[in-house]
Amino acid sequence: MAADIISTIVEFVKLIAETVAKFIK
Repeated sequence: MAADIISTIVEFVKLIAETVAKFIK
């Protein structure tokens, strides 16, 4: 269960990182 939550958080962080990268560029 914990691993599932962690993987979900990782995917969410990746999505945020991509969005931030677009705004920086």
